[in-house]
Amino acid sequence: MDLEAVTKRVEERLRVHEELLNKQKQRYSAHMEWMTEQKASPSIPEKSTSPNTSPPQAVPVPRHDDLLQRSALAEQAKEAAREKRIDQEKQQMRAVPEVSQYAKSLPARTEPILVRFEKLEQSRRDTLEHERDRLAKERALPNTYHPEISAHVREMQGRPTAPEERAEIRKEKAMDQKSKRDNDDLAEMRSKPAINPRSAQLAAMLDEKEGLEDLPRHEQLLERDRLHKWALYEKMMAMEKPPIPMITAKAAALQNDDEVSARLYEDSFFAACRKREEYERRQ
Repeated sequence: MDLEAVTKRVEERLRVHEELLNKQKQRYSAHMEWMTEQKASPSIPEKSTSPNTSPPQAVPVPRHDDLLQRSALAEQAKEAAREKRIDQEKQQMRAVPEVSQYAKSLPARTEPILVRFEKLEQSRRDTLEHERDRLAKERALPNTYHPEISAHVREMQGRPTAPEERAEIRKEKAMDQKSKRDNDDLAEMRSKPAINPRSAQLAAMLDEKEGLEDLPRHEQLLERDRLHKWALYEKMMAMEKPPIPMITAKAAALQNDDEVSARLYEDSFFAACRKREEYERRQ
């Protein structure tokens, strides 16, 4: 929602509210003047202060005054509803940013923002061009820079070797370092690992348990690998064989010369007969 549009709507509603309020004040003033005139006129009897008289009866309000009062109440209700709607719209409005005094003192910008951006870009380009020109002029001047060298550095003698010879020396040093690293790696590979006595004793006990203590170390490793592979092969073959059903000793000792289908049919016939007898007995 645009902030300026909402502000204008609120101001317009406040102006209408002020006009209605002024009209109500004028009506109320006119009504009070009329009431004052009615009280001052001799046609209306004065209230009696005698204790014997009956209590005064309520004077009926004229129809015009009753309508004015109802109109005022309706206007108040409308005004309350209007203020409620205005408050709701204010809550939906965005917060107004705080502007500093310096920003308020700045003159208002009337030109579009695109024009301002174009001017800023042109200013940046002019600055870059000016900097390029300055650097080009400085490079065109003769070099007048002379570094300060201490007396100790002046007394030092430079290396007599040429650049090609220095490159050869660096290459030889790199090759020496590489050969040294290779020799160290070979020495580590040829050396035997350190084994504590406890580990050696456990290895000897394992060899004696498996019956491999008379074989060299490499043959022991090959034999262990062969045994491990054979165990895996037997396990795989056992898994591929069809499973054999487990039966009891009584079932294995039974002698049945009849066919299986005949025995199953006989068992089912006897079971059906028993169910029928039970059913007839319950009936």
